[in-house]
This record gives sequence, C-alpha cells and structure tokens, in this order.
Amino acid sequence: LNISLTAIGLMWNISDYFYQNKEKLFQSLQGDTSAFPDFPGTQDLPPFDRLWMCLYTRLGHLCVDSRPAVRKSAGQTLFSTISAHGGLLSQPTWQAVLWQVLFPLLDKVRRLSNSA
Repeated sequence: LNISLTAIGLMWNISDYFYQNKEKLFQSLQGDTSAFPDFPGTQDLPPFDRLWMCLYTRLGHLCVDSRPAVRKSAGQTLFSTISAHGGLLSQPTWQAVLWQVLFPLLDKVRRLSNSA
C-alpha cells in the first residue's frame, strides 16, 4: 500500500516537472516518439502531450485499484493534475483525455459499483 501511495505522489511530482520544464521537454522530444507506449488515439498528438496522456492513463488505471486508499489518492491526483496543468493541453489532447482516460474510467467505476 505504501509503495502505491508513494508512486502516486511521485506522479504528482512528475506532473510538476513536466509543467516547469515544458520548453526543454518540448524541444528534446521533437521527432522522437519511440519512448512512448502506444495508447489508442494518441499517435497523432504532439510528443509533449503524449507525456501527459501517459501520466493521465496510468493514474486512471490506479483510480479503480482494489484498495480504497489507492483509489482515493489516484483520483485526487488525476483531477488535481488536470485542473492545475490542463491549460497546457491542445484541443485534440483534451479530446483524447476525455475519450481515452475519463470516460473509460467512469465506465469502469459504474461497472464496478454495479457488481459491488
């Protein structure tokens, strides 16, 4: 449990790093997409936005963890990072966040609550 909560806290730190170093990251990522996992609907996004998608997707997965403390922390971190740094995202990336992270998350929560 402590490892998972620490990892979620580190994801918040990563989001701050992305925000504070956006220019350096933007320049260093130009043309290099080999480092990114292949998330559906993200292949046409700018590399910097793909970093955010990776972070948001991983946090979304933790939001349906079996441990309540992990779910709560992941949910708070996901929505806090979106609130704090969402202004950096392009319109296509916002669509990807909605369709690839948030709507599937809500669907999983609905399914899990129906089976509880």
